[in-house]
Amino acid sequence: EISQAISNFEHAATISRECHNDYDLACHLQNLGGALLSEAKDLPKAERVLHEALRLAERTQNTDTSIGCLSTLGSLHRATGNLAEAARMYKGALEISRLAKERFSEGNNLSNLGLVMDQLGRTEEGEQMIREALAIATEIGDKRGEGNRTGHLGGILFRKATALPPGPERVETFKKARDQTTAALHLAQEAGDAEKTACWLMNLGHIDVFEERDEAGLARYEEALNIAKACGFAQIEGQVRFNLGLALVPLGNLDAALDHFRVSSDLLHKMHSPMAVKADECIYRINRMMIANVPPK
Repeated sequence: EISQAISNFEHAATISRECHNDYDLACHLQNLGGALLSEAKDLPKAERVLHEALRLAERTQNTDTSIGCLSTLGSLHRATGNLAEAARMYKGALEISRLAKERFSEGNNLSNLGLVMDQLGRTEEGEQMIREALAIATEIGDKRGEGNRTGHLGGILFRKATALPPGPERVETFKKARDQTTAALHLAQEAGDAEKTACWLMNLGHIDVFEERDEAGLARYEEALNIAKACGFAQIEGQVRFNLGLALVPLGNLDAALDHFRVSSDLLHKMHSPMAVKADECIYRINRMMIANVPPK
């Protein structure tokens, strides 16, 4: 379906170019860039197409397409680990959204920027942005955005909990993380959003495994993996398999862990994900452990 969409967008862009219709050409190129990104078919081409679309959108005062191009470029750079450039793009999209009073786009880009801030180590700033984005989603009735931001807050709370020393505060923070992620899962399931259902199941698996509920965590991962495989969500499948591998190593199931890491590496390299290198490192370490007959830690 994505391949057909790419072909359709390319055809539409050709027609608009021949007709010298730069306004529509910007729209078609933005859609083409987004489709190329979703399949990770040709990321350099996706970036070139999106920058051309952005130039055309700015020249023809096509505000919606300008916002869309900047946001999609932000997602491209975030997916490939270029977080500083991702933040710059999301900030640009956010600024235009606010000037145009586009609350839906404002919420999306504020949330995405918050995720990047968290990845850059500016967790408190990122959390505040996501909370503001959640308030916007609630205000305008954006249920999908509400669910996504609830889940993102759960992820931030989980990372905060893992950094805390043992004690009541850590227990309470883990509970908040689980509650937020569970709420996001229910919203995704109600909306029939398979992609986010798989994401939040994976995140609940993280919490279970970290709290040493290994059986529950593995079951969450397997459920997320089944959804990702059935729906063709390659990046999510790669991420879930990576985490399954990490969970299986301490349990001594090195063969299964190695299988998951190998598939994860292949999928994530195709998606140009920085996590692919981590999967490769895990493959190397497990092979060394098996050769040396070293017990897993």
